[in-house]
Amino acid sequence: MIKQLMAGALLAGAFATASAETPNLEPGMWETSATIRGEGGFPMPEQNHTSSDCMTAEDLASGDAFFEDADECEFQRREIRRDGADFEMTCSDPSGMTMKMTASMKFHGDTSEGTIRAELETPMGPMTVVTTLEGRRIGECP
Repeated sequence: MIKQLMAGALLAGAFATASAETPNLEPGMWETSATIRGEGGFPMPEQNHTSSDCMTAEDLASGDAFFEDADECEFQRREIRRDGADFEMTCSDPSGMTMKMTASMKFHGDTSEGTIRAELETPMGPMTVVTTLEGRRIGECP
């Protein structure tokens, strides 16, 4: 469940809005590294994940590079700017687990960085998961 709900956020930060500014990110092939760690509650070993995605100029301008539709989630706030993005969203699943995520990203042309904090209510009790993201442009899209 945690991985499913965070998947959209990990792809590129889960940001989009129709009135958004075009972010300060160069189109091309991007590598994003995520470090995921649990805080309090249940012990969770640190996990690392790296993915590569092609972001076109059109994706960046429309917000498609930042958002993957998640039917079980609702945004309370989402804002994308030239220099970064912020969002708050709440997700739930049929099993009754809920998660509130807050995120902040910074864009630097050919690099990006950010943090996603997820507060989960699980059948075993509350849990917090913090994901640190680092992205870098690694070349042209194939």
